[in-house]
Amino acid sequence: MERRLPLAGWLLFASILAALASCFFHFSPLPAGILQLAVAALLFGQVSPRVRLQSVILAAAGVIAVSGVLSAFLVNDTVCLMLTPLVAETVRALRRNPLPYLLAVALIDGQVLPAQYCPERIGRSDVQGLLRKVQVRQAQDLSDRFPDEMPCRLRIKLRDGRLVETEKADYQGFHTRPMSWETVVRKFELLGYSATTESLRHEIVDAVANLEQIPIAHLTDLLAQGRIHS
Repeated sequence: MERRLPLAGWLLFASILAALASCFFHFSPLPAGILQLAVAALLFGQVSPRVRLQSVILAAAGVIAVSGVLSAFLVNDTVCLMLTPLVAETVRALRRNPLPYLLAVALIDGQVLPAQYCPERIGRSDVQGLLRKVQVRQAQDLSDRFPDEMPCRLRIKLRDGRLVETEKADYQGFHTRPMSWETVVRKFELLGYSATTESLRHEIVDAVANLEQIPIAHLTDLLAQGRIHS
């Protein structure tokens, strides 16, 4: 049983930090191509799937650590825009398109919440078997409708040969279909139940609803009472 991350895992972590350094300080402390080298070692070396997942999590920790530091000085939206290209490039290099998993787990579980992002759920045989049957293709006619819409087309071929198809132009929360206050509260309840008590959630909802009439410190004090589970 493998208990330690391979050198490639730490190399991937270091290459993420180096890429960030090159973005912000216009130099890279590691040679060019080190990210691709680390990815190749993880994909084709004698490494178990669990260790590959641990290595990707370690690399993500590098991005999170840097984004946390940057958030102390910059607006969060700016940090997201700065780091998105790096995250997208890392995912592309790792050949880890998340869409097949997200579609598969949504079909099986009927939802995509924090529980669906746990390594135990990701590695389960039911979703791993289904995601290998999922194919994601770009459709130019759909891409041309962005940003006015966020369209997608879903086709499911059943075992008896029947084809089930549907198309969506947006989602609840997109600018064309904003969420109602009641829906936002329900989503907060789903996402925050494991980190808060029921009374604390009610207090947070009430504070947000009356944000213009209360000191912002009151809301941050409430949020600080949440519990983060490892």
